[in-house]
Amino acid sequence: SVTGVQYAQSMAILRYAGKITGLYPKENDIEALYVDQFLAGFDDISSAIAATNAAKSEEEKLEMRKNAADTKIKGSLTALNALVKGDFVLGDSISIADVQLYVFMNLLKSGVYDGIP
Repeated sequence: SVTGVQYAQSMAILRYAGKITGLYPKENDIEALYVDQFLAGFDDISSAIAATNAAKSEEEKLEMRKNAADTKIKGSLTALNALVKGDFVLGDSISIADVQLYVFMNLLKSGVYDGIP
């Protein structure tokens, strides 16, 4: 909560945290647009993973996840990788885009999503 008010939606909270810590561009609208574009790329991946929850069996879910990993997830991660300008998404300075990338990649690597290598 912030000032006693409970908030939801992880991306909204991430942007808020970025603004108060200086990890979200305040003075450069183009850099803010770039960060937002990068963050939106994770929506495609999340949607691909969420769609697998509609599977009727565990076997079908694993097959759907393998297919998603080989197509949509791989393509989205390749596109996101192409947007990285240097050591960080924006080049020389860390932003909330880098925080999201770190968290998301660790989540994928953790094995929490069965069937996604």
